[in-house]
Amino acid sequence: MNVKKAAGNRVRGPAACEGAPITDFTRVATRSAPPHEREIDKEEIAPMILQTTLCLAAAAGVITFWHIVRIGQLRMREKVLFGDGGHERLGRRMRAQLNFVESTPFLLILVAAIEMTGKAGPWLAIAGSIFMLGRVAHALGMDIGKPNLLRAGGVIITVLTLLGLSVMALLIALGRF
Repeated sequence: MNVKKAAGNRVRGPAACEGAPITDFTRVATRSAPPHEREIDKEEIAPMILQTTLCLAAAAGVITFWHIVRIGQLRMREKVLFGDGGHERLGRRMRAQLNFVESTPFLLILVAAIEMTGKAGPWLAIAGSIFMLGRVAHALGMDIGKPNLLRAGGVIITVLTLLGLSVMALLIALGRF
């Protein structure tokens, strides 16, 4: 084994790497000085801004607030502090909010993951916006005590959006998109 030793028992040189233990990990992956020995340019560590994810997360926050207000107003009107108090309409509103909370995190995770791959475009923002509109339609449809187009449309939009984004994420992961 050709091992060249320098001061401090450090192994140096390309031939010295063959079979020798690595003792200086800061110099393994880079030819330049390690980060603690050089000045770092701020542009070099610029944060990744996930614009579509941020906008959809903001929309989700607003929709969640809307759900809270709608449920709170009905609670005050019906004088119900906990649960649904046996009021069917309050139960439906609570269920609509829970449906939103159950599905929206998956959308946001998929959007963020797709956006981080660099494969996003306007289509991703459009798909996410359609999802949010579908969730609002579903909540409005839940106020109606019988089957209706708002509720059904909201469910269909939600399922198709999540399925579509899941397929896109898989295609990107497999290098097919």
